[in-house]
Amino acid sequence: MSVKKNKKFRGVFNRYQKSKGLWKYILEDIRSLFTIVFLFVRNGFRHRVLNVYPHYPSKRSTIYRIAKELGFFLSNKLNEKATLAVYWEYQTFRSEFAELEQFCDSRGIPLINRHSRDISKFFVDQAFLKVFGYSTRIDPLLHQGACVAKSDINAKHDGRVLQAPLTSTEPDTIYQILIDNSVGSDLVKDLRVPIYGSRIPFVFIKYRSIGERFKNTTVKTEIFEAHEVLSALEIAQILEFSRSIQLDHGELDILRDNVSQKIYIVDVNNTPQSPPAHCPPEVEQRAVQAMSQAFAAEFLKAR
Repeated sequence: MSVKKNKKFRGVFNRYQKSKGLWKYILEDIRSLFTIVFLFVRNGFRHRVLNVYPHYPSKRSTIYRIAKELGFFLSNKLNEKATLAVYWEYQTFRSEFAELEQFCDSRGIPLINRHSRDISKFFVDQAFLKVFGYSTRIDPLLHQGACVAKSDINAKHDGRVLQAPLTSTEPDTIYQILIDNSVGSDLVKDLRVPIYGSRIPFVFIKYRSIGERFKNTTVKTEIFEAHEVLSALEIAQILEFSRSIQLDHGELDILRDNVSQKIYIVDVNNTPQSPPAHCPPEVEQRAVQAMSQAFAAEFLKAR
């Protein structure tokens, strides 16, 4: 069942991502029809529907890959046959939750990330401070030395290294310490930590050129067990942080400072796109399977 009927047509089975021309939507609907029939047979002549709302995930998204692995038809048109729903809105400050909540509550459909509505950097750092007891933020008018300036809005990849103290600040900009996560002279290393309720199935290690440390230009991706790169206390704190911001499912970007060895949560993504780039095919498949198993164990077991 579709609810927002006054919007311009973007597909029968889904409201697909914006693209040019009607034929693109028709082609996507043909693919969706074949997928529905295939999954119906595969699942023992049962419909398995996973609602994602309001946006339709890209094929690179984590939820798209999980749905494919677990045999769910993914739909962002609210469907009464759905087993589960995920609040999937590509915004830093989310606003399209009321209709989804009403739909799920009236039909008893569990809703993942119901209250994950703010992933701004100010909000993330404030929550991080409460759990870890230290922060990334500095006063750029008083700080001495290098600092980082970033947009408060998620996924801008616009970080800049500046020399403080500054004479003025920019609106909607967060100023943070420069974390030394370098590897050798030419790379930096990020930890991408997947969250599935109370589970961290593994950790991605992403490497980028030090000259593009704030860009989304990963040159190499590795995968490790959580306990191989994080202490038991750090794992407990990361899960406590996720609970505090009501993130049921998503991914965290974490940096470890080479000098202090402290970890810093610098970004939260509640519409994750994983595995990251330059992940070997066998590692990618292993990651998708592990993510799907964690998703099923955490969110589907009781269903």
